[in-house]
Amino acid sequence: MKKRSDRALQRWILFWLIFAVTAVPLWGKLRVVTTVGMITDVVREVGTERVEVVGLIGEGIDPHLFKPNRKALIELYEADAVIYNGSHLEGRMTEVLARLSDRGTPTLALAESILSTGRIAPLPGDYYADPHLWMDVAAWREGVFLIAEFLADVDPT
Repeated sequence: MKKRSDRALQRWILFWLIFAVTAVPLWGKLRVVTTVGMITDVVREVGTERVEVVGLIGEGIDPHLFKPNRKALIELYEADAVIYNGSHLEGRMTEVLARLSDRGTPTLALAESILSTGRIAPLPGDYYADPHLWMDVAAWREGVFLIAEFLADVDPT
């Protein structure tokens, strides 16, 4: 009888060890939702295997006109963190992105963050920067550093 219970215990322990070892990478990944493809690509490269990246706005879709559907809203509200361009590039998502930040979801508005560093100047007569950051190599480089810092702050492990 004792051998039978010992074997059952061993099997149970083995099962949970295997489950734990295979499940940890899935549970340990930071789920980051991004808006435009350029940001999605940078987050994938910077975050490597530590992040699961969900890009909302696919190739060929105008981010100025993109309005999040139900699926996109679910992705945003289930995200561990959200990185978006800002400066009204995602014009129809402004309220949703603000609500996410208000509810405590870590968010990074890349254009505004770069603008606050003084690396890019606002457009004349406006306090917003040109939202097409990737067209300015120095600004985009700063953006990559800000994304790396943001990811490290959200998940310091």
